[in-house]
Amino acid sequence: MDMGEAKTLTQFERDVLDRILRGDDPVIEALRRQLAAASVSGRQFTGVGFYTDFVVPDDVPRVHNVDESLGTESDFEVGDVGAIFEDANVEVGFILFVRRGRITFLEGYTYGDDTWPEREGKYRLFYFGELGTQSGGGEAKGDEGLPSN
Repeated sequence: MDMGEAKTLTQFERDVLDRILRGDDPVIEALRRQLAAASVSGRQFTGVGFYTDFVVPDDVPRVHNVDESLGTESDFEVGDVGAIFEDANVEVGFILFVRRGRITFLEGYTYGDDTWPEREGKYRLFYFGELGTQSGGGEAKGDEGLPSN
């Protein structure tokens, strides 16, 4: 996968983060504001996924999560989004990590023995619950309005 060394989000990362940060929940809205001000500080490709690290400026407010099921007050993860790379027939998942009230990094990961495709090609994003299982398979649903790249 060519994620490059650029210090800006790739289109793929933007699509994933847009899906993760949809909704009108105040915590999600605050995370969107952080993302808008954030810069990419680094990337690591592991062969079975990737990490994209963020730096959020100090003047952007931290998030204080009030849903204890997500973790401690300011350390939690949001990860209900997956993708299917149609050309490679590989399903992947994503987790956005929040530490000390700031978005810290996005992780993309594969399942089982799958490796991350070298090129994204066409992909379809989905919410895990829409497929019925976490690593579902089958037809992705609920991605209206998102490009199938």
